[in-house]
Amino acid sequence: MHFPKRGCENDILRLDRIDEIFTDCYNCYVLNYRERGVLMTYRTKGTCSMAIQVELTPDHTIEHVEFVGGCSGNTQGVAILVKGMKAEEAIEKIEGIRCGNKPTSCPDQLAKALRAALDEEMGKR
Repeated sequence: MHFPKRGCENDILRLDRIDEIFTDCYNCYVLNYRERGVLMTYRTKGTCSMAIQVELTPDHTIEHVEFVGGCSGNTQGVAILVKGMKAEEAIEKIEGIRCGNKPTSCPDQLAKALRAALDEEMGKR
């Protein structure tokens, strides 16, 4: 699946079909629930990337990850390495990674996106 190369505009991330948009104090989420799992766009905070688009299968396997913005080589590498991994395993491996003096990083933001997708997916059952 190919995701549109768009960032957040006015706190709304646009996809072809949007099932739900919600926000918390820090992020904007767009969720598309499919028979195949969850497609989520997560607006990042504190990193060079603007958003992360994640597709999970019903058994929480990471089908696809695409970063919008950020350091191209690093974000492509992270996306390829987590593909096929269970979301829970990826969170365990990448959560808390920092970028220089920043309190977060693109991998850490991916962990937050995966956790948010899992939380929402579990809430829909």
